Amino acid sequence: MLLKNWDNRGRYRPNFRGDASQAAGMSLENTAPSQASSNLLQWLAGEIVKDERFAKSSVKIFYKALLGRDALRMPPRDAIEYVNKLEAYQYENTILEDIKEKFIASGLNAKLIIKEIIKSPLYRAISTSSTNRLLSQRLGQAKLITPEALNTKIYDVMGYNWNRYSRQGDIDNNNSANHRLLREDNYKILYGGMNSGSITTRVEELNGVMANIQTRMAIQMSCYPVSRDFYFPADERKLFPYVTTTLEPENEFFIAAIKKNIQYLHKHILGEDLSLGDVELEKTYELFIQTYEDGKSRIAIGGETQEIMDACELHYDPLTREGLWTNRPDERVYRDPNYVIRSWQVVVAYLLSDFKFVYENSAE
Repeated sequence: MLLKNWDNRGRYRPNFRGDASQAAGMSLENTAPSQASSNLLQWLAGEIVKDERFAKSSVKIFYKALLGRDALRMPPRDAIEYVNKLEAYQYENTILEDIKEKFIASGLNAKLIIKEIIKSPLYRAISTSSTNRLLSQRLGQAKLITPEALNTKIYDVMGYNWNRYSRQGDIDNNNSANHRLLREDNYKILYGGMNSGSITTRVEELNGVMANIQTRMAIQMSCYPVSRDFYFPADERKLFPYVTTTLEPENEFFIAAIKKNIQYLHKHILGEDLSLGDVELEKTYELFIQTYEDGKSRIAIGGETQEIMDACELHYDPLTREGLWTNRPDERVYRDPNYVIRSWQVVVAYLLSDFKFVYENSAE
């Protein structure tokens, strides 16, 4: 009854009053005062804001935006794992109710909701001692990054986009029309994206196709982009400021430099602050060493070439596209007689496929 100048077919009729026998309002108990007859929609907006359900809905909207999942609903009594679901709901709802009360007390300051959610275990928790699997899944932030956000993150970390065309100059590479995760005919839709037309809902749970896309991204982005990074001076590199393409783990000083660069990669790619000697750092170093020793031994017996894969080679200046074959042959990145470049490629692929890279999580 609040849209009093619109008829039942949705047409604007200035003199149409609808069912005049029924008073305008939010409910039979909360009817609009006579002085609000000329601005009923404004009156309705004010009444909605006063309702506690508006405050709770606002909290849930921000919860969804920040954590990428809907707030739990009270489970029906016949639900499977009812006790665990009820415990998870009650724990989460208690926190959301507290945030709602603070939101109301603040005069409906939306900034407070954001701050309180981020401060809560729902966002910040890293681990829990709870044996309730369903409750544990509701703690901490673990949201699959959208294809658009992952596309941006790849460039920020690698300095190079995941493009349909490998080994393009930076100008061509930055053309978003060719980015794999932004093209509907490539991986955007397959990786859970939408086009706001035929597909309007994102896929938020990882499936087999999406997992394979992650693997392909990690392998391809550890190919040419790694060689490209080694082309630049050490102080201009995104990935390898402490090593060279010929630095092998032959003595304690070289080993220290390799570990320092691995430490840097963990921070740069995954946001991890690992101390030298950390278990995770040592695992990555072991991966480097095993790859290096295996590859070098295969080169020695002729089972492996001294050159990296053609798709990974760099034969021209990535910025000017000047060919390096004739005038600057020493600057080409294609020979790897000691299997050092390929060992670093394996390390980068390993880190790019890590959970912390493809998900938003509490550790970031």
